[in-house]
Amino acid sequence: MSILNGRCPSCEHPFELALIELKVGGEKKTRLCEKCDQYIKFEYKLHMASTSKSNRLYVKEDWMRKKYLEEKKTMQEIADICGVSSMTIRNWLVNHNIETRDRGHPKRDL
Repeated sequence: MSILNGRCPSCEHPFELALIELKVGGEKKTRLCEKCDQYIKFEYKLHMASTSKSNRLYVKEDWMRKKYLEEKKTMQEIADICGVSSMTIRNWLVNHNIETRDRGHPKRDL
């Protein structure tokens, strides 16, 4: 667990934000300031930093099939995880002969 210390941007009142687990791809949290009742929005993104081809997950066809087809992640979500552009992910989906969804296609069945 990580504790982040910050100050409300509206009134400078100090606050603590607990993150149970850091997640690849990022997370958003909102907290209400105890002093001025303004909402404080916190957002972070983590991505891979490796440039070695063997460490680039999107190069692995089985990983891409799992993320794109099984987990229904968007190209942008996969790109955020990998620290590359969505066009790079699209190119690798095509390279792996994975059929891409149309733009605006719902990513999850409701």
